[in-house]
Amino acid sequence: MGDLADKVKARSPFLKLEVGESIVAIYKGYKMIPSTYDPELEIFRFILQITVDGEVQQKYWDTGANKVAMVFDTLEEGDKVKITKNVIQKGGKEQTSWEVEPVKISVSEEKTTSEDEVNPEDIPDNLGEKQEEIEV
Repeated sequence: MGDLADKVKARSPFLKLEVGESIVAIYKGYKMIPSTYDPELEIFRFILQITVDGEVQQKYWDTGANKVAMVFDTLEEGDKVKITKNVIQKGGKEQTSWEVEPVKISVSEEKTTSEDEVNPEDIPDNLGEKQEEIEV
């Protein structure tokens, strides 16, 4: 990606990903907002925290996809989530497809990111199990 595109992504209050690009963000919550296409419908606005060039930024991701919302429903504020943008061919047309999956922190990552000792009770029971990927 070019220098100008990088600046646009950094300046935008909205999450912008290129096709095939993934990002790990911290989930900060959501709210319902009117759709820009049909103001009588509501869509989800997910509030995410990402780091761009060492700077922590808040980004918004607006979507009406119920499958995406179902993944976020399993998260708590502060949990990490991996978002990947894909494009698929459907009926001869390109359609955006999103992969959204929770990111589990391993014990070794926990120790490197925190000065505190890891409490064994804080380790999830399903640590190390394969996480389900949902494609929307």
